[in-house]
Amino acid sequence: MQVLTLAVLLLGPSCEKKSRYADPPPLKAPDFEVFLPHSQRKLSAEIPPHGLAVLFFGYRGCPDICSSALKRIGEAHAALDEDSGNRIRTVFVEVGPTSLAEAGAYARSFDPGIGIAKDPDGRISRPLQVFVQSVENSRPARIEHSGAILLIDHSLTARKRLPHDISAADLMHEIEVILLKEGS
Repeated sequence: MQVLTLAVLLLGPSCEKKSRYADPPPLKAPDFEVFLPHSQRKLSAEIPPHGLAVLFFGYRGCPDICSSALKRIGEAHAALDEDSGNRIRTVFVEVGPTSLAEAGAYARSFDPGIGIAKDPDGRISRPLQVFVQSVENSRPARIEHSGAILLIDHSLTARKRLPHDISAADLMHEIEVILLKEGS
C-alpha cells in the first residue's frame, strides 16, 4: 500500500495535462457566418459553452499546407472521446476563389462535420489580421493561408495559436488541456 501511495504521489503531478505552447494574449476574434452541413450560424452560436472552435484559414487549391493541416485537424477531432468531440467545432475559412460548395466538399473530405466560411475578399480575414498578428506577435500581413491553427473559446477569445504542422496527437492534447480547464 505504501509503495502504491508513493507511486501516486510521485506520478500524480506529472500526469496532469499541460500545454506545450504559450498562451496568446486574451484577444477576441470577430464573429462571422459558418456554413455547416445542414445549417448556417454565427461562429459564436456554433461553439458550445465550455467548448472550442478550431479555425484554419486556407484554400482548396493549396498543394501542401492546407490539405495536410486539415487532415491532422480531422484526425484529432475523430480521436477525441465523445464528450470532448461534441465540444469542438472545426471551421475551415476558404480565402481563395473556390465556391462555398467546393470548399465544403474539400474540407468535409477531412472532417465530415466541419463548418465552412468563405472569405475571398478579406471581410473575415481583415478584422482577423489584427487578432492573428497580436496572437502571433507579428507585423500586418494579409491572411492567405495562416500557417496556424487557432483555438477559440465560446466567448471568441484566443486560447492557442498552434503551428499548421502540429501532429494530430499534439493537437488533440492541446484541445484536451483547454477543455479540462474549461470544466466538464
